[in-house]
Amino acid sequence: MIVKMKKVAFSCDNKRKGKNTGSLTNHILYLITDKQTKAYSKKRCNLAFSLNPNQPDLGALLTHKGASLNQHKLSELVNTYCLEQHRYITLHYVKNSRKSKQLDDYQECLDPQKLFNYQGSLSFTQDEYQRLLKASGGNEVKAKSMMENITRHYLASYYNQIKKEQKIKGKKTKPEEIELVSNFHIEGEANPHIHFYTHAFCPTTQRYMNPRYFSETKQKVHKQIEKQFAQYLEQGVATGQQKNQARTARRDYLTYLLDHCQNWLEVRKMFRDLEGLLSEVLNSDDPLHAKIAELQKEGLSIKVKPNQQIEIQQQDVPITLSIETFINRKLKRSLKRFVKQHQFEQQSQRYGNTTPVEKMETVLLNNLNAVNKALSQELGQIPPSEHKEAKNKAFKTFYERCLATGVLVNLNKQHHLSFHKLDENKQVSSQNNLKATKYNASLFNSPELSGKAIAQHFGLDLVDIHQHQSELMEFMPRTINYRKVVFFSMDNQQHNHVYQEYFHLNRYQSLFDYFGLEVFENDDETTVFNRKGESLIQIKQIDENHARITMNTLHGASAAKVLHSMLVREAKSLPIGEGILIKPAKYSFGRQHLRYLHLEIMFSTDRHSQKIVVEYNNMSSDKKLQRMIDEKLEQELARFEKNFVKYSKKNPEQYQFGEAVGTHLLESEHLSPEQRERVEKQIESQKQRIEQCTAKANKNKTEPDPKTKKLKL
Repeated sequence: MIVKMKKVAFSCDNKRKGKNTGSLTNHILYLITDKQTKAYSKKRCNLAFSLNPNQPDLGALLTHKGASLNQHKLSELVNTYCLEQHRYITLHYVKNSRKSKQLDDYQECLDPQKLFNYQGSLSFTQDEYQRLLKASGGNEVKAKSMMENITRHYLASYYNQIKKEQKIKGKKTKPEEIELVSNFHIEGEANPHIHFYTHAFCPTTQRYMNPRYFSETKQKVHKQIEKQFAQYLEQGVATGQQKNQARTARRDYLTYLLDHCQNWLEVRKMFRDLEGLLSEVLNSDDPLHAKIAELQKEGLSIKVKPNQQIEIQQQDVPITLSIETFINRKLKRSLKRFVKQHQFEQQSQRYGNTTPVEKMETVLLNNLNAVNKALSQELGQIPPSEHKEAKNKAFKTFYERCLATGVLVNLNKQHHLSFHKLDENKQVSSQNNLKATKYNASLFNSPELSGKAIAQHFGLDLVDIHQHQSELMEFMPRTINYRKVVFFSMDNQQHNHVYQEYFHLNRYQSLFDYFGLEVFENDDETTVFNRKGESLIQIKQIDENHARITMNTLHGASAAKVLHSMLVREAKSLPIGEGILIKPAKYSFGRQHLRYLHLEIMFSTDRHSQKIVVEYNNMSSDKKLQRMIDEKLEQELARFEKNFVKYSKKNPEQYQFGEAVGTHLLESEHLSPEQRERVEKQIESQKQRIEQCTAKANKNKTEPDPKTKKLKL
């Protein structure tokens, strides 16, 4: 038995035009009509509807009057009937779930990634069908009932497997509870098969059934059904096809090598060299495109298939290799990981050149490197007996630093590590202000971010991990371990989001590149030089909590920018409630460099800037500082206006007002009420322009197109 199942758009009305419209109606019409004439086919129509219990069966209706209907009337009848079935699914399931927000004005969703139905078929070999027919006493109707029974068992097991994987509580789904559309194609078919169509909601729990790994879940259930109906179905089809092809490819590849080598030892060496080359490239820290390019240099082309498989073609070798072709288990894991990363990257192309995973990986590695630097210094100053405690403390610092940069670290006792990206929750109940989206560590290129590497690096034992999990569950829902997205409540006023953090890291690096900065560290002293070799900043550590900072007053503005970036990086590792206070030394002269630093802090979009405070005598009445703030505000308002004009043109209806137009300054304590009012007025003016633009666009949509007359020539 071969199982085919795919996700199709949640749509029905075939009178709508466009991609993915009329999914249910068009599929039913395909099943019951002749492929060439498109007329009703008594031979192909063996239809049964069991979705809406309040509606009569369309199959029985078509048996009586289907042949008398022309193509148009048949389409209209099927469309009207299917719309009622679609309405039942919408009211009974979709409206009672979070998926209701995906419905458009037609109560449909044309994007199968957001909301879908299941469409598929179970194909039986002639031997399998004859076994079913024999068990039915030669009664074809009973044989069809057995085929439908196997289909129902498959879908029920599929739902139960998803509930098991995602730890969804509730009773198991029974085969007779499946709400199904089925149609048999038996006569004249090389492989008799049953088509099915059903919604993606479990009838017992009302939950949306969307597995994490679609192909793997289908395969697991296929194995279960093969065992359950072993007396009728051929065994090993669920897993054997790909593996058998891979083993055949390995045998053919080794035979090919033997024809071009002197002996088996040379063949074995070449095969091991190929495995070694693949392992070396795939396990590197390079991004995916760089790995693919490196393999191409070595004469290997690699192609990822939709069913989580991979094709590897060696130059001048007429044999295609796959994951199961290889023997090395670590290489197999690396190839499977590569497939997952590649598929995730393909799904994320809408984010531009840098995918969300790459941005998050950059932020996580930056946090890890900062913690490692401080840890290595501390380990060199304390006896080995205190290393365990220092490493535990460093892990907590890493956890808190990641949290402060918009990522929650979740490590369990099996050393499975996941990172949860934190975003503001704008769609669900207001009591949960944050949304956490799960990313497994296997999606990242760097081996340093694997669960095993993190646990080993920080010396974490079972007690440490248990304590970490206990602290995590104090504010996170239990569903965090098996749900892709969870919602919870936490104060994040001083936390950056991941993309904000990535932006600031890039800005920090751009700043160093722009000024051509070089950093020299010597014991407790750090000095930053510009491109000309001039010292901009010198930081000398006095004790654990104090440092003396010297700034180049000739380059006060640039020195302030660099110092601010360095201080923000330090502030990210500070515990909650602690901050950095900058005050003039006892015998220092001039305050201009402090004014520049204060400007950088107050206009920064990095939330960690709030932990840095500049203080000096008579600061509140410093007129020169106020003039500088006014000038800087004028420059920023002009920049905000340019941002608005640039980005609001693309899609005014969905434009969101954020930091790019200065919303972070509306609650700034450093600005006077008059200055905040200037920012507010500009934003209000921009909102009014957006409303006018949207109203004009909507008016143009509602106006009918002018009619034109055709002229005969």
